[in-house]
Amino acid sequence: MKKIIFSLVLSVGICTVVKAQENFYGTRNVLIGSVTEPASASNNQRVEGSAYLYDDWRGGIVNTAADKSYRNINIRYNVLEDEVYFEGEEGTPGVFTQPVKEFVIPNKEGRTHLFRNGFNVVGKYDRNTFFEVLAEGKLTLLKKITKRMTDSREYGSAITNYQLVDVVEYFIYQDDMMVKVKKGSKAFFETLLPNQTAVSHFISEQKISLKNEAEIIDVVNYMNTL
Repeated sequence: MKKIIFSLVLSVGICTVVKAQENFYGTRNVLIGSVTEPASASNNQRVEGSAYLYDDWRGGIVNTAADKSYRNINIRYNVLEDEVYFEGEEGTPGVFTQPVKEFVIPNKEGRTHLFRNGFNVVGKYDRNTFFEVLAEGKLTLLKKITKRMTDSREYGSAITNYQLVDVVEYFIYQDDMMVKVKKGSKAFFETLLPNQTAVSHFISEQKISLKNEAEIIDVVNYMNTL
């Protein structure tokens, strides 16, 4: 549905096929593909926001399902399409012919984001869906960013304003089960591990409200030490 909606708003151009050189990371034609990229909006449309996690190419790491690892490769993550691209010749984006199982991409502060798929089905997300891994252990904390398109038009204007906005969800992966995290719910975390008293004490002692990402990460990291 998101592809259909997006195509109604933006005209689409097809980039050329990007081929890897014979000595490109030691494997010929591992990286081959074509990408459908959105072009500019028409005169009666304005589009704000980006389909990408970061608009620029960033040096990252990509691991495929065939256990191939590519380091120091320029990549970009299309959140809207849930797909990672590599930078080909003259900056044109290409897709990986081998399924990608995880990739690492840095932010501007130098912290890295680790994205991985292969988790159990939950709601509209399947095993091919990429989640950002925020904490790992007995409990794995996952973050899922999707894009939602909103539209508006000022009174008397013929121009429709479209905006891509982030929708963020958090999940706990435990014993092959995916459970959505209820932000701000102390009781939710207390049910995940048997040592409820220790978890409750930690949350109270640290004055944690569980309403922001950093606090949720702190609690999960603590629970993984129990």
